[in-house]
Amino acid sequence: RTRRADAQSLPLAVDPAQSLAYVNLGIALAAGGDTSRAIDAWSAAARLNRVDPLPHFNLGNVWLLRGQVEEAITSYRTALGLEPGLVAAHLNLARAHAVTGRVMDARRAVRAALGIEPSNKPALQLEQQLRALPPGTNQKQ
Repeated sequence: RTRRADAQSLPLAVDPAQSLAYVNLGIALAAGGDTSRAIDAWSAAARLNRVDPLPHFNLGNVWLLRGQVEEAITSYRTALGLEPGLVAAHLNLARAHAVTGRVMDARRAVRAALGIEPSNKPALQLEQQLRALPPGTNQKQ
């Protein structure tokens, strides 16, 4: 085995029942470009700790990166159901909605983020970009 593979397995050797070990493993795998195994790790973390929004947020990010937007939306919604104040999840949900052409849904997600952090620069920038689009632009029902 390579040194890198051993380092990626280390958190599991410490305590495989700890969801944080799987979250960290997923981060390392995703950083190395192995999104399939990262998905497996974050899915395991979500099963082990059903109240932690982080595995679902990370899953949303990798789904969005892979172009699996509906899966990303589901993951971000799950994360937000667990932690409604997770601004980054609101913003990434907005981005996912924008990709699908759901402009009004994207605007609602940005407004939710700004309701939590009114001066959040990425949220303000995304709000401005979305404002430039007509409300019905490719809006899906």
